[in-house]
Amino acid sequence: MLIIVNEENQVARSFRLTIGLIEGYSGGKLHTQEEVGEIVAEWLLEQKRDNKPYLPGCIIAGTIFYYGRESAKLIAEPVALYEGDVSPEYNAGLTDADVISTLHELAVILAERLNQVRIYLRYNGVIQILQRS
Repeated sequence: MLIIVNEENQVARSFRLTIGLIEGYSGGKLHTQEEVGEIVAEWLLEQKRDNKPYLPGCIIAGTIFYYGRESAKLIAEPVALYEGDVSPEYNAGLTDADVISTLHELAVILAERLNQVRIYLRYNGVIQILQRS
């Protein structure tokens, strides 16, 4: 038997980070889903240890298809999707601004460690393209 932990009707606040696994735009090193998972797991532990907001989620393997700007060729790039929902039990007090700020912090870490130029963030129907300068 399952019991309902939170009886309030909560609106799902879903998030997703899309992280390319090939470094940069020039076909650099190929990273793995496991590397992304290790980075996220390390970040989650640090967030919890430091009493900061943390957003548990799952890593999903994917492929993004797009046309190269210069080559006009179809490109299929492996990606990792880190996605989840803001927990109404553990993170009910987080504002949308808190969630976005927390996801930005994680995106910076992922971009630096995986040498990515862009990471795509989706939260509650809003899409942001985060680009390293």
